[in-house]
Amino acid sequence: MEFSNKLQDVLTTYFYSTDIPLKVVNQIGNEVLNIGDMTVFCSFFRESTDKLCPCSQTHLYASKQAVTIGDAYIFSCPAGLVHFTVPLMLEDSFKGAVLAGPVLLEFPDILMVDEILQKYNLPVSLRGKMSSYLKAIPVIEPSKLRHLSKLLFIVVLSLMGEEKDLLDERNKKSEQQSHLSESIQDFKNENREPFYPYRAEKELLLKVKNGDIIGAKNVLNDLLGHMLFSSGGNIEIIKSRTLELCTLLSRASIEGGADFNKLFGSNYNFLSEINKIDNIEDLTYWLVNILDKFTENVFPVNDSKNATIMQRSISFINENYKNNLTLDTLANLVHLNSSYFSSLFKKETGFSFSSYLNKVRIEKSKLLLKNYDESILNIALEVGFEDQSYFTKVFKAVTKMTPKEYQQKLI
Repeated sequence: MEFSNKLQDVLTTYFYSTDIPLKVVNQIGNEVLNIGDMTVFCSFFRESTDKLCPCSQTHLYASKQAVTIGDAYIFSCPAGLVHFTVPLMLEDSFKGAVLAGPVLLEFPDILMVDEILQKYNLPVSLRGKMSSYLKAIPVIEPSKLRHLSKLLFIVVLSLMGEEKDLLDERNKKSEQQSHLSESIQDFKNENREPFYPYRAEKELLLKVKNGDIIGAKNVLNDLLGHMLFSSGGNIEIIKSRTLELCTLLSRASIEGGADFNKLFGSNYNFLSEINKIDNIEDLTYWLVNILDKFTENVFPVNDSKNATIMQRSISFINENYKNNLTLDTLANLVHLNSSYFSSLFKKETGFSFSSYLNKVRIEKSKLLLKNYDESILNIALEVGFEDQSYFTKVFKAVTKMTPKEYQQKLI
């Protein structure tokens, strides 16, 4: 009862703030709560089409899609009206959904009316009524609709307990699968050879070593897309490659400054955990979580209230280290005073801005130094240093050897 009262309160506030009517349906699609005047168009459409509009089934299907993706789900009903829905989860099970709408994405003109009439073979004599009923429906532009659906999701989510974590996990899985599908499609469209992209792997390890969570995830999704594409979806092959990748990620994390003892405890459980996974979606999601652990151990900023600022800053440095980056540039990016940002960055990462920038540049230069065709000067310029002398000085300060000595060590 308490949950129902709170839900009605927040939905009433949402309705009076947005003018979008809402209703709550139970787990079988039946309406249990109605807030706001629902459009008369729906009842008119059902009567005119002899109930061709299966509202409860359509709403129930959309609601379950929202559960699957762990987020608000925008959909069109058979009449072409737009709705959005968010799931109601209690005790980890689906209890129903909140449905918002109907709304339109553009002002209804005679073409819209005629399309509905033609689609359902309705008489032209209904054109006037249908047009007037459509004009009574709120018109919302697509970009605003996405934000309104997200707002409703946040509002409803605030009333849930542990179910928040379940929906959050499903949302992350859904987003990852979408990225992987795009990556696989890119491989197909470009007719790429199924050779393993070692360059991408090196880039991933470099980003882990530098504590760049955002950048590492982007590269990992490309690598996972290749693994899925080249393996033909064989989960055993993907598991084997995943374990190899975990070993490399662990080493990169330690080289970046992570605590060996902390990582060793995590590594010990990898084999037993991965053996329990029996589908590719859970396997790829598991690997992303492992990546988080390795990267966070380099700079444990995720538990900080400034996590978003730090992750964005670190990612920006890793993407733009070649440029003439300044503290002011980064501070402006995250809308902070330069002095405050400088002390915050040092506190959260253990590095000053300039020290971390040099760390990223030196780590990148190590990869380039393996190519003996490149001169030391060209490598210095490639990673953002203005001259060879300063590059050598910084390189020695970080690695305890000159670039030339590092090259000779590789032989």
